[in-house]
Amino acid sequence: MTLEKAKYRRNRHIELPSSFAELEEMFEKTFDLLDVFESSTRLKMMLSMYKEPCNKSHLRRLVNPKLVYENLALLQERMIIEELSDGRFDLTEMGKRILRQYLEFLENLERIMWEE
Repeated sequence: MTLEKAKYRRNRHIELPSSFAELEEMFEKTFDLLDVFESSTRLKMMLSMYKEPCNKSHLRRLVNPKLVYENLALLQERMIIEELSDGRFDLTEMGKRILRQYLEFLENLERIMWEE
Protein backbone atom coordinates (compact mmCIF):
# COMPACT_ATOMS: atom_id res chain seq x y z
CA MET A 1 0.00 0.00 0.00
CA THR A 2 1.31 3.42 -0.84
CA LEU A 3 0.16 6.52 0.91
CA GLU A 4 -0.53 9.59 -1.14
CA LYS A 5 2.08 12.31 -1.11
CA ALA A 6 1.44 15.42 0.88
CA LYS A 7 -0.32 18.05 -1.20
CA TYR A 8 2.52 20.44 -0.66
CA ARG A 9 6.02 20.13 0.63
CA ARG A 10 7.51 22.60 3.00
CA ASN A 11 11.01 23.53 2.01
CA ARG A 12 12.34 25.16 5.09
CA HIS A 13 15.72 25.39 6.65
CA ILE A 14 15.86 23.64 10.00
CA GLU A 15 17.97 25.46 12.52
CA LEU A 16 19.98 23.38 14.94
CA PRO A 17 19.54 24.18 18.61
CA SER A 18 22.16 26.52 20.00
CA SER A 19 23.19 24.30 22.91
CA PHE A 20 23.78 20.62 23.52
CA ALA A 21 21.05 20.62 26.19
CA GLU A 22 18.49 21.91 23.67
CA LEU A 23 19.63 19.35 21.10
CA GLU A 24 19.39 16.58 23.69
CA GLU A 25 15.86 17.68 24.62
CA MET A 26 14.86 17.72 20.94
CA PHE A 27 16.14 14.17 20.48
CA GLU A 28 14.37 12.94 23.63
CA LYS A 29 11.05 14.31 22.37
CA THR A 30 11.65 12.81 18.93
CA PHE A 31 12.57 9.39 20.29
CA ASP A 32 9.48 9.48 22.51
CA LEU A 33 7.33 10.03 19.43
CA LEU A 34 9.21 7.42 17.38
CA ASP A 35 8.52 4.88 20.12
CA VAL A 36 4.96 4.75 18.75
CA PHE A 37 6.33 3.41 15.47
CA GLU A 38 8.65 0.89 17.11
CA SER A 39 5.84 -1.61 17.47
CA SER A 40 4.78 -3.69 14.49
CA THR A 41 1.42 -4.15 16.23
CA ARG A 42 0.79 -0.40 16.32
CA LEU A 43 1.99 0.02 12.73
CA LYS A 44 -0.41 -2.69 11.51
CA MET A 45 -3.25 -1.04 13.39
CA MET A 46 -2.44 2.43 12.06
CA LEU A 47 -2.02 1.24 8.46
CA SER A 48 -5.35 -0.55 8.68
CA MET A 49 -7.00 2.62 10.00
CA TYR A 50 -5.38 4.61 7.21
CA LYS A 51 -7.40 2.54 4.73
CA GLU A 52 -10.62 2.98 6.67
CA PRO A 53 -11.88 3.22 10.27
CA CYS A 54 -11.70 -0.10 12.12
CA ASN A 55 -13.66 -1.66 14.94
CA LYS A 56 -12.06 -3.63 17.76
CA SER A 57 -13.03 -7.01 16.33
CA HIS A 58 -11.21 -6.21 13.07
CA LEU A 59 -8.13 -5.14 15.03
CA ARG A 60 -8.24 -8.31 17.17
CA ARG A 61 -8.16 -10.39 13.97
CA LEU A 62 -5.28 -8.30 12.63
CA VAL A 63 -3.00 -8.43 15.68
CA ASN A 64 -2.67 -10.29 18.96
CA PRO A 65 -6.00 -9.63 20.74
CA LYS A 66 -4.23 -9.11 24.09
CA LEU A 67 -2.36 -6.12 22.62
CA VAL A 68 -5.29 -4.30 21.00
CA TYR A 69 -6.64 -2.44 24.04
CA GLU A 70 -3.22 -1.45 25.36
CA ASN A 71 -2.18 -0.04 21.97
CA LEU A 72 -5.50 1.68 21.34
CA ALA A 73 -5.07 3.51 24.65
CA LEU A 74 -1.51 4.56 23.83
CA LEU A 75 -2.42 5.79 20.34
CA GLN A 76 -5.39 7.72 21.71
CA GLU A 77 -3.23 9.24 24.46
CA ARG A 78 -0.78 10.44 21.80
CA MET A 79 -3.73 11.84 19.79
CA ILE A 80 -2.82 9.71 16.78
CA ILE A 81 -6.19 7.95 16.69
CA GLU A 82 -9.68 8.76 17.86
CA GLU A 83 -12.76 6.73 18.63
CA LEU A 84 -15.66 7.61 16.36
CA SER A 85 -19.27 7.87 17.52
CA ASP A 86 -20.02 4.41 16.04
CA GLY A 87 -17.27 2.77 18.15
CA ARG A 88 -14.76 2.42 15.31
CA PHE A 89 -11.27 3.88 15.49
CA ASP A 90 -9.65 6.13 12.92
CA LEU A 91 -6.46 8.12 12.54
CA THR A 92 -6.75 11.76 13.45
CA GLU A 93 -5.66 14.26 10.82
CA MET A 94 -2.43 14.66 12.78
CA GLY A 95 -2.07 10.85 12.90
CA LYS A 96 -2.44 10.61 9.12
CA ARG A 97 0.11 13.33 8.62
CA ILE A 98 2.60 11.79 11.06
CA LEU A 99 2.21 8.35 9.46
CA ARG A 100 2.78 9.77 5.95
CA GLN A 101 5.81 11.75 7.14
CA TYR A 102 7.25 8.73 8.96
CA LEU A 103 6.93 6.50 5.91
CA GLU A 104 8.39 9.22 3.69
CA PHE A 105 11.29 9.57 6.14
CA LEU A 106 11.97 5.82 5.96
CA GLU A 107 11.80 5.88 2.17
CA ASN A 108 14.23 8.83 2.00
CA LEU A 109 16.58 7.24 4.52
CA GLU A 110 16.69 4.00 2.54
CA ARG A 111 17.31 5.91 -0.69
CA ILE A 112 20.13 7.94 0.86
CA MET A 113 21.73 4.88 2.46
CA TRP A 114 21.90 3.02 -0.84
CA GLU A 115 22.81 5.89 -3.15
CA GLU A 116 26.14 5.62 -4.89
